[in-house]
Amino acid sequence: MSTSPSVTEIQVENVIFPPTVKPPGSTKTLFLGGAGERGLEIQGKFIKFTTIGVYLEDNAVECLAVKWKGKNAGELTESVEFFRDIVTGAFEKFIRVTMILPLTGLQYSEKVAENCVAIWKSLGIYTDAEAKAIEKFLEVFKVENFPPGSSILFTLSAQGLLTIGFSKDSCVPEAGTAVIENKLLANSVLESIIGKNGVSPVTKQSLASRLSSLFNDCGEKAAADNGKVTFFSCHKMSTSPSITEIQVENVIFPLTVKPPGSTKTLFLGGAGERGLEIQGKFIKFTTIGVYLEDNAVECLAVKWKGKNAAELTESVEFFRDIVTGAFEKFIRVTMILPLTGLQYSEKVAENCVAIWKSLGIYTDAEAKAIEKFLEVFKDENFPPGSSILFTLSAQGSLTIGFSKDSCVPEAGTAVIENKLLANSVLESIIGKNGVSPVAKQSLASRLSSLFND
Repeated sequence: MSTSPSVTEIQVENVIFPPTVKPPGSTKTLFLGGAGERGLEIQGKFIKFTTIGVYLEDNAVECLAVKWKGKNAGELTESVEFFRDIVTGAFEKFIRVTMILPLTGLQYSEKVAENCVAIWKSLGIYTDAEAKAIEKFLEVFKVENFPPGSSILFTLSAQGLLTIGFSKDSCVPEAGTAVIENKLLANSVLESIIGKNGVSPVTKQSLASRLSSLFNDCGEKAAADNGKVTFFSCHKMSTSPSITEIQVENVIFPLTVKPPGSTKTLFLGGAGERGLEIQGKFIKFTTIGVYLEDNAVECLAVKWKGKNAAELTESVEFFRDIVTGAFEKFIRVTMILPLTGLQYSEKVAENCVAIWKSLGIYTDAEAKAIEKFLEVFKDENFPPGSSILFTLSAQGSLTIGFSKDSCVPEAGTAVIENKLLANSVLESIIGKNGVSPVAKQSLASRLSSLFND
């Protein structure tokens, strides 16, 4: 990305947000994503209370660009999902809230806590862990007062830690006042600012405008120059000893593949078999290869670098991050034993619907997606050596294809526009109760090695 005028300091009222900052409790330098004010209209006059700056780790540009490059600022501003991807992205964030009008710590913290608890309770996700996090949050702010020009500082780590700090001027301290280990609370602090009902529409517009420009500029190494900031290019993984082809039974999964319906070449993340123990004997039915877009390594490494293969294998959250990551995935399921299309699709559909209904997320859109999924497989038969192919785009479309041999066709047989179904297909393989523990171990081992490269 070349030096861009969209990454400069921003002045909101008399508060200047510099182009970069090293947040409290962090070893990294983050860039200014966007800034704006928070206010309310009172008796026909807009009263500004605070200014807000949102900073992001460099790799946020690449992680987000996969899905959002090509969208203009207006489209991004209107997209709830775009801001949700910023909130949940596997990269560090920093928020500086600087006062225009005076505020007490209790005024600020009680309002944040009240909103968080109400939302979590409505979603059924308010647990003892969240209650304790809220209690600590309120305690941190209890004796604080914020005159004009003072700031509240939040560092959100990729792992979900929330570091809280305070400043009486424009300086950002090296250390925070407190650290709260609760990812839901950390995300909710940022969500309250830039989410669906975020308190600062101007900050959202600023983020959308600047990031839209950066997505289209993805190019050069991060550097600071004359008050402007540039960022590293989209990472291209070098061939690594840990990234080789994998043979499972007599099926070879090559190092790279260009999936049906895609313009990209993906690398082999891992592979293994699916089987069941029947009368004391393990019967293998299919082999499964999972391929990922190159930038998956960088997006995942932010959070998971330093973990060994065993730790990753045991982590439900690690595989969830692969499933939901803003990068393309490809799954090749190759038969060891014969299978009919109905046998395969009905089992997948049954599992998906049961899970979605239990979570209360089974809607008409999902019912139609399942109906189309079953229709695609209705007349298919899969002898040994044939394959079912799934391409999962970063935007959430699911391209389904078939192959009678080891060849991967350029085009798919059908495309289903349903992100929940697309994610669920991969989740069924590598999720908490995934059908291929060997594929999970393979992914964990190979990605652990790549994170450290």
